[in-house]
Amino acid sequence: SAGESVATSPGLSIESSGCLSQCGKGPNVLVVDKDDTEKMYFGVEDPTTASAVIDVATGEDYPINLLVAATYISQAEHATSPSKKESLLSSAVSAVTNDEDPTLVSSFAHAHALFLRADARLEL
Repeated sequence: SAGESVATSPGLSIESSGCLSQCGKGPNVLVVDKDDTEKMYFGVEDPTTASAVIDVATGEDYPINLLVAATYISQAEHATSPSKKESLLSSAVSAVTNDEDPTLVSSFAHAHALFLRADARLEL
């Protein structure tokens, strides 16, 4: 099931999700194209692999740091400690601001991570 969007780029939205009914084969990535055709990729262990899956599935080349940031944001959303949440979100911010691609600084992932980090800091 689709969840909250954690990162977007033109033509791409990355969302956290609940169970995709294939947990034993995971982590998994479900790609839904513009025609609502679904394709599941199994055993996607890291952002580099996720980037390759998305590149192949969409025919586009998306920055890996966008996926790194999305991974940190998703982990932070499930963190129970405000300090852990703040640390993960700081890593997400660093991922998009330390990249050579200037469009990531103005990305939804960057804004979302900054907003969530500010909220986490209020809980400290």
